[in-house]
Amino acid sequence: MGDFTLDNGKVGKGVISSVLAAVKYLVIPTIIVTILISLLNGMGAEEYLPMYQLDMVRTSLIIFAIPVIAIAFFVGFYPKGSYSRMTFGIAYVALICVWLWFAALGGKIESSIDVVGVGVEFAPLLLLFMFAVSLKALFYLAEAPSFREEFLRKKEEDARQAQTPPQAAVAPGESTSETGKEMVQTVDGSSGTEEIQDASSTDSESTGDNATIKSSDHPNRIIMPRPHAKTDAESEGGSPDDADS
Repeated sequence: MGDFTLDNGKVGKGVISSVLAAVKYLVIPTIIVTILISLLNGMGAEEYLPMYQLDMVRTSLIIFAIPVIAIAFFVGFYPKGSYSRMTFGIAYVALICVWLWFAALGGKIESSIDVVGVGVEFAPLLLLFMFAVSLKALFYLAEAPSFREEFLRKKEEDARQAQTPPQAAVAPGESTSETGKEMVQTVDGSSGTEEIQDASSTDSESTGDNATIKSSDHPNRIIMPRPHAKTDAESEGGSPDDADS
């Protein structure tokens, strides 16, 4: 049931798929039938044509379009390559065929003019059209194995990212180095950034409190040593020699 979990899908794509299905199988057909009924009523055709059947067609369009719209959401919700999309895609095509059959009244329309009964039967044509629509199910059957590898790879990447703990943010010019490393500042002014280098890989050039250290790997960089801790005598204003005396 891994392919049917809700974590695999995207609600936005499902909503778009449902809206498109609603426009195609509910809004446009209902508007067309409603306009046709109004025109026929205006011409007085209700005496010759079965207007109640057109009302039945409009009702069938609305009733059977609802499950089509609902299934269309899951077709767009699940990604390509998942068996869930393939399953809902086949069900989606089957519901469209049912919608066509009832919307067309089973391919038979009957009417009566005076005492003469008139009927139009187009069931074979309707079945042929439904067969053409059902071929779309083959598309969903072929889509699943074609995009299966891509779907599994993306699913593994999402699972790996979910298990990776978030890293702490580092300010510009700083590094998450451990102890024993000194701060290196470029002296050419080209980059203006600060880097962290290991103090063991540097060579000292001078001694004293104001000593600077040049990196052997990068001669244009200077390592600024950390200030040493002051003794009690130095903090009072004296020198270490005075403390010994």
